[in-house]
Amino acid sequence: MIIKIFLVFLKIGFLGFGGGYAMLSLIYHEASKFGMTMAQFADMNALDGIIPGPIAINSATYVGQMYGGFWAALVATVAVSVPSMIFVPLYVKYEAKINKNYYLNQILSCIKAA
Repeated sequence: MIIKIFLVFLKIGFLGFGGGYAMLSLIYHEASKFGMTMAQFADMNALDGIIPGPIAINSATYVGQMYGGFWAALVATVAVSVPSMIFVPLYVKYEAKINKNYYLNQILSCIKAA
């Protein structure tokens, strides 16, 4: 069960773009496979508003705790954070190259104008 929770939240971490609120539908879709009801999802959303911290991490912790206890909550929290732990250091390593790329800068300028 813990491995399944890890893989589900790793997938959510990699595919969930746009922040925590954008990830909620994906989190509900995946958590409903574990048996999460709409009432439990509403409780999770209420807790996300009360508890400080990123919504995706709070939701992962909540779902992991509900369906696997402490260790599943820890694993789910780490799994949803892994993509950031990979992409941020990569970006920092190549930031100078990215900022100096003429074509990328032109594309971003066009996007900004749009």
